[in-house]
Amino acid sequence: MGTRSTTKIYDERGNLLLALYKQYDGYLSGWGEDLKYFIRKSKFVNGFNETSKYIHNGVGCFALQLVKNFKDGTGGLYATTEDDKQAYNYTIRFLDPYPSALTIDEADNPEFAETFDI
Repeated sequence: MGTRSTTKIYDERGNLLLALYKQYDGYLSGWGEDLKYFIRKSKFVNGFNETSKYIHNGVGCFALQLVKNFKDGTGGLYATTEDDKQAYNYTIRFLDPYPSALTIDEADNPEFAETFDI
């Protein structure tokens, strides 16, 4: 049986952009660290002249590139609803004024939280 998790991405106004359900490896040292790695590698731009899975032209671009990076074929990662809760529940929030920073946390593990300048 897998370790299930959710990941919710909110824009700088607090609006939900995307909610994901991950069926397995949702624990902190699995999916949690995968998310942090993706964020650490990310570069946010306003307009672009180069492409990379780590260059994001805004918050919406980031959300979809995260899915593209981790979704490989059938199963494993699914769209879900804002009220879905699993064993691990990650939240990515972009801070206002945008673009300044984003935070990631896991509801039951405050030591996991981290803020990234963007």
